[in-house]
Amino acid sequence: MNEGGSPARQFCSYNQERLLLSQEIARTAGRRPRRHDWPMVFQLRTLDARLLERTVNEVVARHDVLRTAYVPAWSGASAARQSQLTRFARTQLFTCGMYVARVAADAQVRLEQLAVNGSADVDNPDIDDLIDDWSIVPLDPGRAPITRAAVVSGAGNTHLLLLLLSHMVCDGWSVSIFWREIEDIYTAALAGRAPRLQEVGMQHSQFAAEEHAAVDHGLFTDSVAYWSRQWAQLGPALVRHRELPCACHGASPLVPPAIRSERVALGAIIANALTQMCRTRNLTTFAVFRCAVAIVFHHLTSKGQVALWSNFLNRPSVSSQRMIGWCSNAHALMTDIGAARTCDHLARQIAAQMSQAHQHQRLSLPALWQILGRCLEGGDTRIVCDVQGRFRAGGQGIMVPIGWARGREWTDLDVRLHETDAEVVVTYDSNRYDATGVAAMARAIHHTLAAMTADMDSPIDRTREAIDAVSA
Repeated sequence: MNEGGSPARQFCSYNQERLLLSQEIARTAGRRPRRHDWPMVFQLRTLDARLLERTVNEVVARHDVLRTAYVPAWSGASAARQSQLTRFARTQLFTCGMYVARVAADAQVRLEQLAVNGSADVDNPDIDDLIDDWSIVPLDPGRAPITRAAVVSGAGNTHLLLLLLSHMVCDGWSVSIFWREIEDIYTAALAGRAPRLQEVGMQHSQFAAEEHAAVDHGLFTDSVAYWSRQWAQLGPALVRHRELPCACHGASPLVPPAIRSERVALGAIIANALTQMCRTRNLTTFAVFRCAVAIVFHHLTSKGQVALWSNFLNRPSVSSQRMIGWCSNAHALMTDIGAARTCDHLARQIAAQMSQAHQHQRLSLPALWQILGRCLEGGDTRIVCDVQGRFRAGGQGIMVPIGWARGREWTDLDVRLHETDAEVVVTYDSNRYDATGVAAMARAIHHTLAAMTADMDSPIDRTREAIDAVSA
């Protein structure tokens, strides 16, 4: 707060500013801005509404990004000013100074009360519609806090906690922090003790200020050059919707997505063997899983080089890893399968590539997209490969994270390994991908992982047998 008592003015991060600007441009053009709000669901085993509301507000108080409003640096913008902003946004790597962040000393979330017929659990078919109705009003980035909370009560003393967060203030890593802190604080409050929480460390306002300082000092120059080189030949390697056997050809991209998921359990034997193999060979689970997915897509598309999207953490310090905010970036990385002799060789190629890429993560998402736009001409680029291992559905705690509500994903096809649940999960738009084909692809990834776990030193071509067996 300043001496006059008004909220302190802070920097927006470049990701935030670009998102705000894209929404403003859409409104100016008469289009509906794209939604970037994430509904999350907890199953509550014990409900004390007063303590729960206090818990949510304690988390908001800990992280300044949840108490921040984002407002234009101009007022009463004319059509000429909007045109100027649009031209600037399309040509610059970094937007700067178009929006300001105002951090409030106190911003309270009111816990809304909702009711549902039948039990309040995710198996109730009415829950999805209730969540959609509740979350239909978009969060306003100009008013803090940019989050909402509600309790859904149903028959049999069953309860759900709903949280609506804006992508403006969080990424996937932040969600796990939010979940963990809410559970820790709420469980401690019910037990009448103090919560055991780590210090937050870095606040998102500090992260944004460091981004601006880095640009001012030219510290992103090497990263811009690195990604320009990496993506110069990306086009032919990028896996596209039309190239996959499970694609529904002729589907209109204008049709709203119908999100579905296909899950294939690894089984305890394969999951334990995978963990042990990664430990013995000093490989990450991500490198091995990405290797398996690249091999499957190689066999499905006959590409010698396979490029897929993945998410990078972009949190360079330990303190930044305890911070809620939008830091992660989606990057396209190319795997040269033709240059690898064995599965182990390919996994190590991927691990080395990831290590090098991590050195260039202090680069904003807008800058990355601008570089990609120079290197790639159009096409479908929305296929993502990732590993998720930070939280598990189910369990016996006071508050159990269930997951996302019915998704509004930006991806057409999302291939993930859920480490804690030991399963391969393919989330897809059923308007654009055939369910039977997606199921076969998920099984092929499972079989490839099993074959790699059994013998990482086998030639890559031998994995084709496992994939052919699934397709037969």
